[in-house]
Amino acid sequence: MIAAIPEFLSEFFHQFPRFGPPLVLSWAIVLGLELLIGKKIQGHLRPHILRVDERLRSWALSKRFRERGNAASERHERTWFMRFWTNFASAPALIVFSLAVAVWAHAAHMPHPTLWYFPGLCYLGSMSQSYVSKRIVKRVRPPREQGSFGFKMKDGSFPSGHSLTSFCFWFALAIAMRLSGAPVFEVVALSIFAVITVAFTGLSRVYMGVHFPTDVIGGFLMGLVWTLVCVVTLVPALRGF
Repeated sequence: MIAAIPEFLSEFFHQFPRFGPPLVLSWAIVLGLELLIGKKIQGHLRPHILRVDERLRSWALSKRFRERGNAASERHERTWFMRFWTNFASAPALIVFSLAVAVWAHAAHMPHPTLWYFPGLCYLGSMSQSYVSKRIVKRVRPPREQGSFGFKMKDGSFPSGHSLTSFCFWFALAIAMRLSGAPVFEVVALSIFAVITVAFTGLSRVYMGVHFPTDVIGGFLMGLVWTLVCVVTLVPALRGF
């Protein structure tokens, strides 16, 4: 598989002029529209957002701590379990997965190996969407339980980058598998795995206290929109149509 890396790099940069411009253009349009629509409806949704955040976050904290506000009562086994899902959806993990899938496609001599760039490109766009959105929206992170396990995050809270990028990578991977002609049961199995992974990723971000529930919901919605746009703009170029 390592021997296929030069082939992958050569083909990637050779094909970049075909998929690069639509990727960048669609990214700018989608992000601009999402931020514009979000700003227009923010005032109308704010009461509902606060209500959802309060209820779901209270529920999550009740599962993490035996006594609310008492860090010594933390349920460590559950916390480590949630920590796994957070790390599984981290940027380093998804970057490695993205590159591994693309290189594997060349090593295995798959038909249309560039089609397997799709999960990584979809992930790349979602990661940059998250980065820019956080710095424009500037939502403050949830208050952290003093003394609890985890880290205090300093960047913006909306959207949940883990939820957004995990959604885009795993569902884009299932789409790439389907378009490559993989057996239906394999596509269904991967889709189920994607649903479980994305769900636990979002739950782990609320459980760990680094995001409000609506940050996760917003990340999922942005991920859905971006994945669908990528199907329309990127797949034809990657398949060579």
